[in-house]
Amino acid sequence: MAAIFTTGFAPIRQEHDDIDCKPGDVIIGKTTKRQIVELCGLAPSTRIVGNYEILEYHDMSAKVGKAIGLGALGALAGGIPLERLAGNYKKEAIVFVDITSGIVRDYYYHNYDDNKGHDLSETTLLQADDMIEDGNVDEAIALLKQAISQNKNNHRAINTLAWLLAEMNIDSKAALTYAQMAVEIFPDSPYNNGTLGIAYMRNNDRENAKKHLEKALNLFALYFPNAEKAIEHDKAWLKFASGEYTTSER
Repeated sequence: MAAIFTTGFAPIRQEHDDIDCKPGDVIIGKTTKRQIVELCGLAPSTRIVGNYEILEYHDMSAKVGKAIGLGALGALAGGIPLERLAGNYKKEAIVFVDITSGIVRDYYYHNYDDNKGHDLSETTLLQADDMIEDGNVDEAIALLKQAISQNKNNHRAINTLAWLLAEMNIDSKAALTYAQMAVEIFPDSPYNNGTLGIAYMRNNDRENAKKHLEKALNLFALYFPNAEKAIEHDKAWLKFASGEYTTSER
């Protein structure tokens, strides 16, 4: 996986700290946990689940919130947890470290106060989420495509675009292509697998739809058990794929 940011990094060292957190020299697939700690300090919150140690750096010095609507669901598809959008954090940096090798496998930094991400692509993704929230779907699609062109490995942007195209039944074939790309980049994301399941369903492939929706639910249980809205959303799609809902109900 490619480098996702290349400028200086000032750490958030503890919750309620108003220190500005900026992108640093981190390369997915190369940077180590030790280097992250040297850059960011000890994470206030860590979890060891599945294949990863998840390091979470949060700044709650000032809360900012978003409405829980279409925009929040779109962001969920991209892997931005709902509790962040609900206004719990002003800034955050989340790092997924492989527990076997100690290597960073995924990372993102978001400043919800000014909608800045760790790179230009992530910032564009946050802008796209605002467009989705406001109901400006065409503008959101354009921004998401721009985010992907800025960083072809930004699986959150790729997956959010796939989710939007599939969920709103805009372009089922393109949705499937993008969703497959997102899963290839980060296969352990429940959000990516859930979107891929929906995209398969939009393409009338129930078996693959069920396969990836079931995988998404298992990954949610492992990594994000509190993501209740996303879990219920994928459960509903799984029922649809299993024939428990009709097309009109879905």
